[in-house]
Amino acid sequence: MNRFGRPDPRPNPEHWVTGRELDRGRVKERAKHKVEGDPQDLKSLLGNYLTRSSLGTSLLPASPQFVAAWQKVSGPVLSTRCTPHKWQNGVLWVSVPDAGWKFELRWKLAELAAGLRSEGFPVREIRMD
Repeated sequence: MNRFGRPDPRPNPEHWVTGRELDRGRVKERAKHKVEGDPQDLKSLLGNYLTRSSLGTSLLPASPQFVAAWQKVSGPVLSTRCTPHKWQNGVLWVSVPDAGWKFELRWKLAELAAGLRSEGFPVREIRMD
């Protein structure tokens, strides 16, 4: 009985649960789940996470898959001159060294965005800095 004259909901009010008892319960709980799922390598797990999360989209221009796709789509000459540096809400920002390259790149922006989309990167638009 508690101090209000009602039965105590705890089986033994004098017994405190220790950390070991909690851990034992957790181990038993984990033992119930024997199927863990398919093992995947860390690169594919991080790649999937990065493409789904907002943190990943900000880091996307630095990922090896994106760099390889950029080099494939833009070609050897353009990929060395123009480098993607920022990704925000489907907009890729590319740093361009001078006005001549900006003029050349302006006519290829839609083609580059379509090429990156075909490689699996959701690019809506490409802008230049």
